[in-house]
Amino acid sequence: IADRVELNPYVSSRAALARLYAAARCVVMPGEHEAFGLVALEAAASGASVAACLTAPTLHAIGHLGHGFVPGDPGALDRAIAAARAAPPDPAGAAALGWRHRWDRVFDAELASLRDLLG
Repeated sequence: IADRVELNPYVSSRAALARLYAAARCVVMPGEHEAFGLVALEAAASGASVAACLTAPTLHAIGHLGHGFVPGDPGALDRAIAAARAAPPDPAGAAALGWRHRWDRVFDAELASLRDLLG
């Protein structure tokens, strides 16, 4: 699979990481036990099409920008990757996803939820 898969080292620059995601035909997050799956959210918000396990909460947050597969099913993983690679780019959808999940908006929503808990 060396001609189909590229594994990259850790990238500390947010801008460089966003460029790598945006240049990818597809970003695959195969982990069945992702707590949230920030990789999928970052990749989708950067314009990449994503293949992720159906158990990843992020898959639901990224909507049509993600393509899910059943954990432990290599055929399903292959189909999700093929669907992600075939999906047309959606820059507007990626930008909207990034806007919805900006840190200031996320923190404001979290604070509002905590205030609601306090009554």
